[in-house]
Amino acid sequence: MSRLKLNRPRTLWIKTILIFLAGGIFICVLFSVLYYRTVKIMTEKTNLLFENTVYQVSERCSQETGQMEDLILGISENQWVKNYLSKLLAGTDNFSMTEVRIVREALRERNLSMAENVYVYTKDYEPVNCFYRNAVFETAELYKTYLEEYREFPQGNILWRYPEGEPGLMEAVSYIHDGDIVYGLLVVQFTQENFETIFTAKNKSRQEKMMLTDGDGRILFTENKELTGKYLKEQKQQQEDHQEDHQVVYPLGSFGWNLCGILESTAVTQELNQIIPILIIVFVCIMLLVGIIAFTIFKSFLRPVKQLLYGMERIQNGELDFTMERKKQDEFGMIIDSFNYMLVRIKELLHTVQRQRNNYYKLEMLALKSKLNPHFLYNAFDMIYWKMVLKNEYEIADVVATLADILRYCVNHKKEFVTVQEDMRYLSSYLSFQRLLLNEKLQYEIRIPDELSECEMPKLLIQPLVENAIKYGMNEQEGQLHVSLRQEGEYLIFEVWDNGKGMPEETCRRLLEDDTGDQGGFGVRLVKAMVKSTYGEECGVSIYSREGWGTKVTVRILRDVPVPEYIR
Repeated sequence: MSRLKLNRPRTLWIKTILIFLAGGIFICVLFSVLYYRTVKIMTEKTNLLFENTVYQVSERCSQETGQMEDLILGISENQWVKNYLSKLLAGTDNFSMTEVRIVREALRERNLSMAENVYVYTKDYEPVNCFYRNAVFETAELYKTYLEEYREFPQGNILWRYPEGEPGLMEAVSYIHDGDIVYGLLVVQFTQENFETIFTAKNKSRQEKMMLTDGDGRILFTENKELTGKYLKEQKQQQEDHQEDHQVVYPLGSFGWNLCGILESTAVTQELNQIIPILIIVFVCIMLLVGIIAFTIFKSFLRPVKQLLYGMERIQNGELDFTMERKKQDEFGMIIDSFNYMLVRIKELLHTVQRQRNNYYKLEMLALKSKLNPHFLYNAFDMIYWKMVLKNEYEIADVVATLADILRYCVNHKKEFVTVQEDMRYLSSYLSFQRLLLNEKLQYEIRIPDELSECEMPKLLIQPLVENAIKYGMNEQEGQLHVSLRQEGEYLIFEVWDNGKGMPEETCRRLLEDDTGDQGGFGVRLVKAMVKSTYGEECGVSIYSREGWGTKVTVRILRDVPVPEYIR
């Protein structure tokens, strides 16, 4: 026996590669999702921590600016200072005494150490150096302009500015006045070192920036000295690449200032980018491991699959006399055992089909022969009938004609469903023949309503019940048999009653429950099977019998049942 050529199952390789690629794509997508999800979570937590840091710095700055505001207002709103300056301007006091008194009041302020220089300028006198590192002896032109008349500053009673030529200082200018009367001008200068300690202690990351701004958005202080004095809006326009930077603004309690914190978007990703090479290496190792495992599993599956394919190809070529060898005690081994069992069953089925085919030819010949017998009997009965008519034996001739009609109706296989009228006509002929056989002892009656005579019913449905009634129910005396039909809703109810000897209830129950015919009652079982197979479980046969009264068999069928055309 030649060995068949086995085609290599390329589709398995392709599917394995596709599955491997799909798994790799899935892992990549999962890795990307996890990465961006991690970035999002870490960004949210980092932003939250940054907001907390900015809030703590703003609290410190609020405390610092509050002390600065107390210092400025403590001098500019001091009533004694106003009185001294008013007397000086009125000419009731000299400048030297006024200077000493103002300096004394300034030195009483507890926050004076925060200031770098404290000056009081008047319109007609020299500046009063209350507290200073650098003394001044002339009033600048800008201050003279302020002293000419009282004017409102944009941020209230205090104007913040940067003095020219002194980049490290911030200067607060405030009027010493009473209504529109200007007594003098207070100038307090602070160094940016007041905020240096606060910002440096909290801002340790290069990605974090904190700026102290005034109400107009001008940067008053930041660690990058080059940004001091510029506006925050200008910085935003210059940093278009950092549009996703996280910004937090906390208002301070004094001067209308704000603390603005900016966290660059790269604060989180810069740290994660250091981990990405390690994750990529782990990912590649996992992919290699998965590939090795997939290839090993694929090879272990491919060999038994090849064996099965080889066996199937031999079956397709009609070779059934072989057995596949089982090499493994696993699931594939069980499949091979099932395959071998299938081969045995196929061979047995082929032998069975061949035997059935031979039997079919025999039965076909027998059926062909049986078709000849009814025609022969019909011709014989016709000849006997006409012989009797010629001899004037009309009664015997009628019997022969009736017997011929009964035989013709029973043997005719063209129609399985007939009208009630047609089947009852046959039943009447059958009963009349049975009456002759019983020497006129049988009295029968068939009651069929005219409106139900055209309803269809299975052929010879009632005949087995009538035959049972005559065979088992009639005694030697005269017997009565009644066949009736009525309609109940959508059902037709046939009743066959005889006045025979009857039977016990246990016998009735056995006849209805027996489906094998072991307990007798072939006619009842035949009618019951015909009704169930034709009309379904909702229809059937029931028996009522009582000893000495007789037996009544009821058949329940549907009036309008859809009957396939091939049955008709």
